Amino acid sequence: MGFDAHTIKYLLAAQKSGVSFESVLTIGRQTLFTNAREFHSLLRDFGLDVSRDDVDKLLTENKGYAERFLARIGAGKIDSLDASEYEKATIIHDLNQPIPDELKNRFSLVIDGGSLEHVFDVPTALKSLMEMVAVGGHFIAINPANNFFGHGFYQFSPDIFFRCLSAENGFEIDRVIAFELRNGAPWYSVVDPQEANRRVKLTNRRPVHLIVQAKKTAEAEIFAETPQQFKYSDLWDQDERRRGGDSSSLLGRVYQVWRRESNRLIRATVKPKFNPTVFRKIRAEGLTEGQFET
Repeated sequence: MGFDAHTIKYLLAAQKSGVSFESVLTIGRQTLFTNAREFHSLLRDFGLDVSRDDVDKLLTENKGYAERFLARIGAGKIDSLDASEYEKATIIHDLNQPIPDELKNRFSLVIDGGSLEHVFDVPTALKSLMEMVAVGGHFIAINPANNFFGHGFYQFSPDIFFRCLSAENGFEIDRVIAFELRNGAPWYSVVDPQEANRRVKLTNRRPVHLIVQAKKTAEAEIFAETPQQFKYSDLWDQDERRRGGDSSSLLGRVYQVWRRESNRLIRATVKPKFNPTVFRKIRAEGLTEGQFET
C-alpha cells in the first residue's frame, strides 16, 4: 500500500479544492512510492515552499510512511487502520467485521490507498469505510480497475462506486477518475453508467487505477437496499413496464444480455483506447488550482 505520484498529485489537488484534512484516517499505513525529484516537483507545482532536504526527510524519515506528508499539506489528527499490528497502525480492526460504534462518523477524510481489494468481505468493508466518514467529510479511494490479475481478491468497475456512494446511502460522488499506471499518464473523468445509459467498459494493455472521491451529505442506513448494477436494474425496470409487472422471463432475458455482451468481449481486439463519450480527459493545468476541469 502506498501513495504513488498520481495519488500524491490527487491528494494535493483535493486539499486545494476544499477537502478537509482536519482528521484523517488511512486504511493501512501508506508509504510514499515516488522519487525525490518527482516528489519535489509535485509539491512545488502546488505552491508548497519545500527544499530538496525537506523532500528527502519526508521520503526517508518515519520509514517513509505518509503521515508527515499528510501533515505537511494540512492534516490535523492522523490515524491509520489495519487488521494487524505489523505496521503499527493506530487502530487495529479487521474490515471483514463491522466497525464498533466509536469509529463511526469520526473522520473528516477517510483514504483507502489500495486496501479494499485485499479484503474478502467487500460489502462489509466498504460500508465500514463509509460509516467512519463524518457528515460533511469525504471518502477517497484509489483502487485497481484493469490488469491487476493476482494482485488482490478483486479489481473494480466504476459502477460499484456509483451505485454504493449514492444519495440513498448518504453520499454524493464528486468524481471518479481513471488512469493507466505509468508516469505522465493522462487522467480521465469517468461518466456514471446510469448517466451514459450504457456500461462503462475498458479493454486495454496496462494496469488502470480508479480514484473515487465522494462527500458524505447525510446520515443514512448504508445498504438498507442492496445496490444493483445499473444495466440490470434498468433492464428489470423496462421488463416490468413492458410486461405489466410480469417478470417470468427475466432470467432468460438476463442470460441473453450476458451471452451477447460476453461474445462481444471475446471477439473484441484489445485496443488501449479510452472512449471519449464515457472517459473525459482532465486538463492538467487545472489541478494545481484544485480544479478538476475537463
